[in-house]
Amino acid sequence: MKRINLSSFYLLLVFWLYLFSSSSPAYSVPAQRLDDAQLAELIQTRMVEAKAPALAVSIVVDGKVKRFNYGSPDLQQPGENTVNTAYEIGSMSKAFTGLAIQILNEQGKLSLKDDIHQYLPHLNLLYQGKPAKLDIEDFLYHTSGLPFSTLAFLEIPSSKTVEQQLQNLNLQFKPKSHYFYASANYDVLGAVIEKVTGQSYHDAIATLITQPFGMSATVAVSGEETIANKATGYKIRFGYPVPIEAPIASNHVPSAYIHSTLADMEKWLDRLLDPTKLDPTLRRAIERSWQGNTRVPVNNNNSILYASGWLIEQRQGTYINHGGQNPNYSSCIALRPDQQIGIVALANISSNIILELCSDIDSYLHNQPYSDEVRDLFLFMDFIFSVLTAITMIIVVLVGLFIVLRIRNYRQQNNKLSLNWLDWGIVLLVPLIIAGIIYVSPGLGLGINWHFIALWLPSTLLIFITAIIFLVTLLTLNCRIKKKISHNKKGSK
Repeated sequence: MKRINLSSFYLLLVFWLYLFSSSSPAYSVPAQRLDDAQLAELIQTRMVEAKAPALAVSIVVDGKVKRFNYGSPDLQQPGENTVNTAYEIGSMSKAFTGLAIQILNEQGKLSLKDDIHQYLPHLNLLYQGKPAKLDIEDFLYHTSGLPFSTLAFLEIPSSKTVEQQLQNLNLQFKPKSHYFYASANYDVLGAVIEKVTGQSYHDAIATLITQPFGMSATVAVSGEETIANKATGYKIRFGYPVPIEAPIASNHVPSAYIHSTLADMEKWLDRLLDPTKLDPTLRRAIERSWQGNTRVPVNNNNSILYASGWLIEQRQGTYINHGGQNPNYSSCIALRPDQQIGIVALANISSNIILELCSDIDSYLHNQPYSDEVRDLFLFMDFIFSVLTAITMIIVVLVGLFIVLRIRNYRQQNNKLSLNWLDWGIVLLVPLIIAGIIYVSPGLGLGINWHFIALWLPSTLLIFITAIIFLVTLLTLNCRIKKKISHNKKGSK
């Protein structure tokens, strides 16, 4: 009987070991893959495709660090792109905000179930016209119902608080019922952090995270600081990167405007992959920050969950990641703690190619296929608007020549042509009406404004719209001239 029980025990043990190994496969990455020329070629190819002036990448495998620094932080004053070059990390800032919330949770200073009014009593949000009940968790997991349109005004520097900017806003769905990514959620959390700590967000992040992590070059800016060694940010215009300065709104820093360097992001990766170097409170907070919201997943099959500023995916094991994209910077980060793999990329141009770079590198390390070529949305839009602008300007030139020839031919017949105040009023009024319709249309459809469009979309869109308005002006002028000539001819008869 004992022999049978012992045999059964061993069979059960083998079964559980098999089940565990099947559900949590271990993937080892050969160290030499970090040194493959193909990996460097992949990173350089993505840089060229994104037309990024500078790109900094760091890959950590079992403590071994491989860096790739390409390009120049400033095309006007070429210089070396070093590990100390600073970049805006975009929505990767959310991981810092989320971790700060979890640290305060561990310290017993707040609970994720706390009503948001406990900390922000004047944050009145409405659902179907009635006050909505929300807790910290709703903002942490993007289940609050805040709409995308909030980004349009939170990115504008303002003297108002987040509470004032979101006052009496209508939510797009009942809290906790859906997942919808809206950066405003983490701006609200930033205000909570300030309330609980009694510090500015800048100082709170330094106290709670960057100082314990040893990240001296990582700064939650307030919009006033000058960041040392900061790479110039670029946007695409007519197929080429051009430098732009995007405003930094202090209320939006918790979502998108932390600045960091490759050297500091390596420390971030190191502490996250090996939290034993941190105190127990930080270790527990990191663990909590990677616990995804299973009640409201990102996708329908529950394969992607949102955690505290992180996306948690099941992809050959647990894949923790997030991207960051500002109007003139983009970045990505990916972690596999069970495999001791960390990847981070920083670039000084807005491109979804950079957002996908960490995923491509992860696929390469695991000998999995990745796209040979990735198309960038902003480059595509820039190309479309560039072509449309060129076509419009050709038509403008043709219409202009036609107007000149029409006037010259009419005057060669010893006729005089002059437009009265009504004609000129119509010539000016029609394009103004068209411009007005264009101006209000984004607000009617999406709840956004032209400040947001000008900030994010390729500037070729604005050039195209200007060309269209100019064309409408010429077409209206041509119609008035044609009508005037026709009227004069009838009068002479």
